[in-house]
Amino acid sequence: MSGENAQQTEAEAAPPRNRIPPGSPVGAGQFATAALAGIAAVEIISGLTAIVTLARIDARRAELVGSDPSFTDGWEAGLSLAYVGVFLIVVIAWMIWQHQAHANLRALTKTRYSPAVVWFYLVPILGLVIPYRGIAELAKAGNDRPVVRRGWWGAFLFSNALGGATILNADISLAATRILSLLSSVAAVVAAVLAMRIVSMVNTGLWARRALAGWPTGPRPLSRRTTLAWSIGTGALTLASAVGFGMVYPTLIETLEQVPVNNIQFAVGDCFNDVEGEYEFVSCERPHYAEAYRVADHPDQAFYPGAARLADWAEPFCYRYFESYTGIAYQDSDLDFGYLYPTEGSWNGGDREVICFVFRLSGEDLTDRVGTPAV
Repeated sequence: MSGENAQQTEAEAAPPRNRIPPGSPVGAGQFATAALAGIAAVEIISGLTAIVTLARIDARRAELVGSDPSFTDGWEAGLSLAYVGVFLIVVIAWMIWQHQAHANLRALTKTRYSPAVVWFYLVPILGLVIPYRGIAELAKAGNDRPVVRRGWWGAFLFSNALGGATILNADISLAATRILSLLSSVAAVVAAVLAMRIVSMVNTGLWARRALAGWPTGPRPLSRRTTLAWSIGTGALTLASAVGFGMVYPTLIETLEQVPVNNIQFAVGDCFNDVEGEYEFVSCERPHYAEAYRVADHPDQAFYPGAARLADWAEPFCYRYFESYTGIAYQDSDLDFGYLYPTEGSWNGGDREVICFVFRLSGEDLTDRVGTPAV
């Protein structure tokens, strides 16, 4: 490089004399790296828990159907609590580091994204694109490895998509839930490891640029030994939380006042009103919303099949007995039918009843019995 070009490069890199340089991102990067090591440890424990559950899936189903709390319930509650705490630390640490890194890059070069880019993580749709582009801009200022940052973002999105599918889809089986959880944990560990690599690459580039500009560079990134120690410590605290909740949870639940999980226990011929989602008995000689005409247990006796499967079973079942109770074909009647089925909580308490009821299609109250219950 010629002397003229070297002087020009230094002039471009040097900050304006009247500006105070932003704080070095190295310290924030150490915090973020340690937090990421911790979440990787928690995800490994979560993945192992999913594997153990899959290995004893029948026993776990029996525990969920039974009314007695188990150590496993408490373990999963403690693990979830630890995960939420560590995840919040990771989010805060990552956003602080990225904010400082962008502040440095903006002060040293002409960049497209300002430190405010970190808030796009919280914006729907845009959060799927802009944060990654901001990280790409930071990475290009250092030792950029496109495959690393692309792999990180893909693993991050994949893990979140699997986690969302597990939470939002209540109709999938217990085994499928645990398989999705395991895959999500594997993807999250990959994302955490690659994110630590990205922090190191970005900080290396900014450290060199700050040194060239004559700014304080801050300490070197965390050593692998320190990062590993943080990971082991976080994992130990997570295990302590899971074991502690596992031991305390069954006793705690058994000492609480037991509240009925389902107060819907209608027999054929019972009339009732719907008052803001609560069903109450009423005499059939008085105006009432509906009349129960068929009650039967759902054939599934193991794990909760989910609301959609219960409704799919109840619909044809209740239709089949409509005409025999009302005395008129469904197509020719001004009445309609509905059904009540167990919630997940009442199912786990032993409730299996599906209740078919008839009501007036116009929405007006019934004023007398619709059918005559068999004696």
